[in-house]
Amino acid sequence: SNKLQPKAHTAEVLGHLRKVVAMRKPVLLIEYSKSVKRQTQSKELAKESGLVWLITDRQLKSLGESGK
Repeated sequence: SNKLQPKAHTAEVLGHLRKVVAMRKPVLLIEYSKSVKRQTQSKELAKESGLVWLITDRQLKSLGESGK
């Protein structure tokens, strides 16, 4: 579905992931949304948090698009 997670949940998870990023470990954010708006939000959040992002289809039929 294209439903967002609750903000409190996202903040908690990002808090843990940022600790891993601070240890210079790569963290991959995978987004399956078909919505360009949601994809853009995910890319921005990943960049702000130092995560590597991947936008692809849920069935993983394509390599998708990725970046830092």
